[in-house]
Amino acid sequence: MAQDARERFAKKNEAEDLRRAFDKLDTKGDGKIDAQELREVLLLLRHETKKSEVEDIIWEVDDDSDKCVSWSEFQAMCHRCRVDQTGTASFLVILVQDRPFIFCFSSHFRL
Repeated sequence: MAQDARERFAKKNEAEDLRRAFDKLDTKGDGKIDAQELREVLLLLRHETKKSEVEDIIWEVDDDSDKCVSWSEFQAMCHRCRVDQTGTASFLVILVQDRPFIFCFSSHFRL
C-alpha cells in the first residue's frame, strides 16, 4: 500500500517536472515548441545547430505535421525515450526551477 502511494507521488512529481520542462522550452507560451524555440535553448546550452537539424529533430516527434511539438507529442516523446531499449536515445538537459531536468528528445538524431 505504501509502495503504491510512493509510486503515485513519484509519477505526479515526474508529470509536473515534465510540464515545467515543456513550459520552459515553450518560450512563446503558445502551447507548442517550434524550431526557433528549440534552437534558442540549444544555443543557450552552447550547442550550435543548423535550422535544418532542429527541424529534423522536431519532425521526428511531430505527429500532426504542424512543424511544432505539442504538449501531447512532448509527453509521447518522453515516454518513448524512457522505454527505449536500443541505447540510441539523445538527451537534452535544461534547468527547471534551478534543478537540472533531463529528458530524451530524439532517438535518431544526436545532439
